Amino acid sequence: MTGYYAGVGSRRAPPHVLAVMTALAAALSSRGWVLRSGHADGADLAFERGAAGNAEIYLPWPTFNQPPQVQGVATSRPAAWTYDVAATHHDGWGRLRDPIRALMARDVHQVLGATGLCPSAFVVCWTPDGATTGAATTRQTGGTGHAIRVADHHGIPILNLARPDHLERAHTYVLKGPRA
Repeated sequence: MTGYYAGVGSRRAPPHVLAVMTALAAALSSRGWVLRSGHADGADLAFERGAAGNAEIYLPWPTFNQPPQVQGVATSRPAAWTYDVAATHHDGWGRLRDPIRALMARDVHQVLGATGLCPSAFVVCWTPDGATTGAATTRQTGGTGHAIRVADHHGIPILNLARPDHLERAHTYVLKGPRA
């Protein structure tokens, strides 16, 4: 096994980006990488299709988005420790309803893994604003901004496919293999 990566992003990712996400997940899976994602519509499911079961899928609650019937489902609800981490990366934590908190805690698993001791090596995402750091996240970044803030805080690189150079790197990886 090569390692873990988080494949996340907006439900509104454009169709051509969703296709790249699926192809990238397939290429990464064939090279031993394990996807961590959250089974949400859009980007998450595009990555999940490409990973073809070589994945840890984290759900905020057991019935979220008709849970996948594939091998590799890591949890059906976030571990208690993820709520503490999630709270430190969301300014309005005290105002969030429990289901939103569960979604944010799920994001922590996607980035840091089941126990927090084996973080993802990198995050691949798409957001409308192309954010790649916690400081660059805005309201426009959407819920993916939370995963970006957690990853950035832990020094995990973020590849945002909304950026043309990042999209090109993903295409290159799919077509030619990893960059030297």
